[in-house]
Amino acid sequence: MRAHWRERLTSALLVDVVALAVMVYVIVWSLHPSLLFSSSLLTGGDTGAHLVLPAFLRSQGDLLNLTPWYPGWFAGMPAYTYYFVLPDFLAVLASYLVGFAVAFKLATVLGSVLMPVAAYLMGRLFRAPRPVPLALAAATVPFLFDASFTIDGGNLFSTMAGEYAFALALALALIAIGLFARGVRTGRGYWISALTLSATLSAHVLPWFFTIAAVGVLVVFELAQRRGHGERSTELVPGDYARPMRFALGAGLLSAGLSAWWLLPFGTSQSLTNSMGYTNDNVSSLRAVFTTLGWYNASGGAAGDRWVITLAALSFAAAFIVRDRLGMFLVSLTALSLGAFVVDPQGVIWNERLVPFWFIMIHLSAGWLVGYALARYVAARPRREVAHYLQSDRIMHEYDGAPIDIASDEPGSLPLESVPLEPESFEPASLEFSTSPHDEEAHDEERHRTRRVLRTSLLVLALGLASTVPGLVTPVANALGLSTSGNQVSSWAQWNYSGYQAKAAWPEYRDLMTTVGRVARRYGCGRAMWEYSANENRFGTPMALMLLPYWTNNCVDSMEGLFFESSATTPYHFLDQAELSASPSNPQVGLPYGTLNIFEGIEHLQMLGVKYYIAFSPVAISQANADPELRLVASTKAWPSPGVTWRIYYIKHSVLVSALHLLPNVVAGLSSRTEWLGANTTWWLDQRDWPVLAASSGPSSWPRAASVSAMQRSAPLPAVVLSHVRVTSQSVSFHVSRTGVPVLVKVSYYPRWHATGATGPYRVSPNLMVVVPTGHDVTLQYTSTPALDWGDALSNASVLVGLVVAWRTLRRRRVTRQ
Repeated sequence: MRAHWRERLTSALLVDVVALAVMVYVIVWSLHPSLLFSSSLLTGGDTGAHLVLPAFLRSQGDLLNLTPWYPGWFAGMPAYTYYFVLPDFLAVLASYLVGFAVAFKLATVLGSVLMPVAAYLMGRLFRAPRPVPLALAAATVPFLFDASFTIDGGNLFSTMAGEYAFALALALALIAIGLFARGVRTGRGYWISALTLSATLSAHVLPWFFTIAAVGVLVVFELAQRRGHGERSTELVPGDYARPMRFALGAGLLSAGLSAWWLLPFGTSQSLTNSMGYTNDNVSSLRAVFTTLGWYNASGGAAGDRWVITLAALSFAAAFIVRDRLGMFLVSLTALSLGAFVVDPQGVIWNERLVPFWFIMIHLSAGWLVGYALARYVAARPRREVAHYLQSDRIMHEYDGAPIDIASDEPGSLPLESVPLEPESFEPASLEFSTSPHDEEAHDEERHRTRRVLRTSLLVLALGLASTVPGLVTPVANALGLSTSGNQVSSWAQWNYSGYQAKAAWPEYRDLMTTVGRVARRYGCGRAMWEYSANENRFGTPMALMLLPYWTNNCVDSMEGLFFESSATTPYHFLDQAELSASPSNPQVGLPYGTLNIFEGIEHLQMLGVKYYIAFSPVAISQANADPELRLVASTKAWPSPGVTWRIYYIKHSVLVSALHLLPNVVAGLSSRTEWLGANTTWWLDQRDWPVLAASSGPSSWPRAASVSAMQRSAPLPAVVLSHVRVTSQSVSFHVSRTGVPVLVKVSYYPRWHATGATGPYRVSPNLMVVVPTGHDVTLQYTSTPALDWGDALSNASVLVGLVVAWRTLRRRRVTRQ
């Protein structure tokens, strides 16, 4: 074992490890390590609200349930069903060791720290010569600090804006690509490749799609090379066309099985998601395309990535000229990333989300070009010297009476190691060991080669750091006349990781959270709608009030949250926000937003079972004070500018469960996401439609209608008394005085809700649930669906098969060693 590690721990590997450590140090140093390990609660952009979900996951105490119902946002939403659990799950695990605040900070930087290591491993798995793997790692450093985009994912700006899951997935994607590159060539590593691909998906779906596309490119190149097109490799088995396809499909299916617990529910319930309606970036001209992709800046001048794009263009030509497998693969993915951004259809994936793949690929392509040039330098001189040595002192050997020239490359010659030697021709007692001048010269050549590898590795490290570090140190940047925009990484990190507690407005924020908690203890837990303003960034992020569930121990829920696409209730919340805020955000494209109208907004909150309204602007407070459905129950201190006095109102007649007075109508043509949204937006904004709920399905006794506008009113239903309403995070229960009368449960609809003591639940306007009691005690529980059951079964079976394979492999190795 010791000899094995001595053989592997070469000086070149140690230099690589040190260089990677330096790269990681630069990344962590820019993020303020002292703040990363401080106990303050992370804030900044979306990240400042992301922490609510892992905190909730931890509070549930069931780490095997990775997709629970989360009641804290949008009248409830399926947590992690449409988003990605891996980084938050890692934060929860780490929180038992280092505390939640520190654990969540470390989870947000994990992908960025892993990126250089992942690129290096990809290069090694491609069997690229040194210093190419290290050059790929160094290329990720300027990518991480790239300021050309700040929210799309992958770089440090995006990570601190909230896309930390994307960064982790992208790093895992690079490792997965390397594993598949090795596997399609050698057939090795089915399970590790499948596991890494599944881990990529559990971190973010877009890098997973990118990885699948990359595997497709790998298979195409591998098949072409087995037909004699592409690089020449001694690893290839000519004509073995089945292996690449067999490995890619085999490992891919294994990964699908491991991920089925998430994939099947995600894929079969897309009609219950929400689209923000973002419009694709302009791709009508090359100038428009490359203004987004780093050649031009917003004013039409030269952008900072021109040098990277230029090197990537050169690498495109060089890779195909020298027929290097890794180089051709990287530049092909670069071209595909560009093509995907340009031709991406509107409404499929917002094409701006594809921007990170272009930038990571141009950086990796540039890194490959530098690394490959240095690798050729390392290899060129030894080959010339060995050839000169062999030509000047040709050694002839005789085998079966035929002369064999070991210096020749001719087909008739054989290298020495390929000449079979008969065992009986050796007499150990007569062997004499000596070192010839030629052996010494070969040893010197190996030493020279090692030194060149070390020098070029250090050069790669220096180039990677030189492309980034001077811009991070303000005095150095000023002395060199460089732009110091890169320092924004450090300033963003300072803002984020110093946390909520370090903000000047922290006393105001703490006062508001404390006041809400005090109100809830007196009037009960429930949902709260708060007035939005971008000026709430003074707390650390405009999303700061999304943390109401966190600060109140999941007692007071926030109607607004992140993961806008994860709840079909989201559009109606934003329509409410426009009615209840003097300066609303109006983020979802295409909704018919209104203006401030507290009276109508409060009616909408009553329809959603919201208990509290929190306001601060004079105009909103003036209207709220005049609304008889509101009662002022608390106020915060009067905080000096830019602070405010927050008013908390109790909303009367807003209950979570209520009996219906008229039967819902089952409306045709509401199966798709867009059909449901269009019909219910009309319903939501027209008070004349409110008495009758539109349903996507229901009992045969319910009236049918062709459209929302054609719904009919039934005869009034008998009165029902509801009592013993009890709400937990995963259930709702109540008692009814009469059975058979539909009851509205003001919780967002999702098919994992199942009723006991009632039929249903049925999806009704705007995205709530109705049950028809068959008994006096009714319980709704968040359990499962057939898609989830099948997904769990497939994943469990895949894990079981993997454990059996691992056990058999270890047993076989143990027997072999014996």
